Amino acid sequence: MSSNEIHTMQTLRTTISLYDNRYQLGLLWIPNSNLPNNYKAAFAQYNWMQTQPNENSEKLALCENTIDQDLSKHYMRKLEPDEIPSRGWILPEHGIINPNKPGNFRLVSNAKSNFKGICLNDMLLTGPDFLCNLLGVITRFRKRKHPITPDIEGMYMQVSVNPEDRKFLRFLWGAEEPEIFEYFRFAFGAKCSSACASESHPHMKKLVYENFYMDDFFEATDDNDTAVKIIEDLRHLLQQRSFNLTNWITTDHRILQTIPEEHRSITVDEIMDPKIFKRILGINWRVTNDTLSFTTDKLHELAQKKPTQRNLLRAASSIFDPTGTEAPISIRLRITQPAIWRKGVKMDDQILREMIPELFELLDEKNNIETVEIPRHCFGYS
Repeated sequence: MSSNEIHTMQTLRTTISLYDNRYQLGLLWIPNSNLPNNYKAAFAQYNWMQTQPNENSEKLALCENTIDQDLSKHYMRKLEPDEIPSRGWILPEHGIINPNKPGNFRLVSNAKSNFKGICLNDMLLTGPDFLCNLLGVITRFRKRKHPITPDIEGMYMQVSVNPEDRKFLRFLWGAEEPEIFEYFRFAFGAKCSSACASESHPHMKKLVYENFYMDDFFEATDDNDTAVKIIEDLRHLLQQRSFNLTNWITTDHRILQTIPEEHRSITVDEIMDPKIFKRILGINWRVTNDTLSFTTDKLHELAQKKPTQRNLLRAASSIFDPTGTEAPISIRLRITQPAIWRKGVKMDDQILREMIPELFELLDEKNNIETVEIPRHCFGYS
């Protein structure tokens, strides 16, 4: 292990504690870290940004609503007017909407924002990678007949930051007179947040290492009773440390009915609807027939408009295929790129059929395939 890795593990082990049935950790500071106070500069930057035209009023409203909710859940607090910080750090805050998950909005702290050539992330260690191998998680999820998957509600926000480190997780908000807010929990954007949130499950490491991928849990069983027992045990176990499992999905309505409605991500009727897809690990899951679906919309777009090297690279990089199902397409697509370079085609020049016939053969084939679907349950058949 490197010296940084040793220092990180020591920090995790020495700062982790239980407070009010919740795990609490310190930030993973690099040795001899020192942040200047960016209070005045942050205020000046915020006030300047308020003078700029902002066309996205919907996103601003979502930010306001999220801050109000986080205050009510005690994820953060508003500093009193007389609490002018002598030391600390102000983070620019912005909202992000996930295009693959409609309605999924997240408040993100820009921990890369610089002041005097230094940012918060410069002073933090990333920490060890506690994530399971993605292909391993997917493979285990496909082994048995009855799948169950929830996620931990606001996982980053369920782990407290040690009080002495909270002054470095502050941000400004307010239309007329900006106020200072301070996170009690790990901010999404600080590069040590992922490691700290994962390390906070020490009493259930086997489940974390084998069945969790970040905040998502994936398991499949051979019978309904086992699935129901896992759901009950897992919910009880995590609730002991303030982790709430929600957004449950399963293909069996009998299993689903054992879960409170407010914690489901699918209804009994939706299980029977072939049009319903759920997004898991970047893959579309058609729950009705229990298949994993892969689409390459960018390739269809490429075939419908003039192919250029820029569009080709964009289409190739858009293919997310951790199982290798679409390798016959993605590999052939990438093989054509050196041939394009050798032809001296510029980034935005149109690629003609006679130049690279194999590319157009691939696009013609892909036009006849809307989606690629494979069974989710493909192991363990007797």
